[in-house]
Amino acid sequence: VADEPPSRAGARSSADGTGGVEPETIYVIESLKESWGLSNAEAEVTVYAVKGFSNKEISELRGASIATVKKQLGSVYRKSGLANRFQLIAHVNDEEMSLIHGAATPETVAS
Repeated sequence: VADEPPSRAGARSSADGTGGVEPETIYVIESLKESWGLSNAEAEVTVYAVKGFSNKEISELRGASIATVKKQLGSVYRKSGLANRFQLIAHVNDEEMSLIHGAATPETVAS
């Protein structure tokens, strides 16, 4: 962990169990989990993907194979209608910004 950038090292050692993820991110992904029909595992890999972890890093953090992570991310893309990780990150970031700036409510984030 010492050779990793501080944001990733901190994410792995967060004492609050959120992996160093901002509360807005958790809120947005929980809302999307419900509206997109994501499983707990799919929502968890979404958090890590949005946080910038590679598939290999996600697999290590979750104790799953890289193939499982890829399959779960594929399910997220299919259920969300997004094409790839970049669109997923952009979508979550847009929802976070709307939430931070007061334009989002639980109802609009989920739609």
